[in-house]
Amino acid sequence: MRAAAVLAVACCFDGPLRLAVSLPLVMASLAISCLALRNGDGADVRPFPPTLWMLLASVAALGIAMPGNIGPLWLEFLRRGFSFFGVVAIGLVSGNSPLWRRRALVASVAGATVLAFIIPAAIPNPPCILCGSTSWNRCSRG
Repeated sequence: MRAAAVLAVACCFDGPLRLAVSLPLVMASLAISCLALRNGDGADVRPFPPTLWMLLASVAALGIAMPGNIGPLWLEFLRRGFSFFGVVAIGLVSGNSPLWRRRALVASVAGATVLAFIIPAAIPNPPCILCGSTSWNRCSRG
């Protein structure tokens, strides 16, 4: 659950900070997942500190306010709306109700999956931020 929250935050960044901020958050999400798998079923459940929930919510809120436009206007509304939903979902997950935690998690995974399928269709040739070229094809050719 924590790894999913951190990964959702990592997906909210746009613009020049995307690689510098998102990559460490994705790596942290991977580490959290690996630790959770290693501990297995015998692990005790520890509460997530409230300050970290607040930090996750504030970083998710950055996805709403980040400058940059990655595609059509409807996609911008969808992307920023998902960032807003991330703030709400973090609020639900930080509560003590297992039912609302489960609902927030299912809605987050479903929303992220829909965005993962819609964005490549809406932006067929995104600019390559790694090498500065105008398409992924040019970046992969060297």
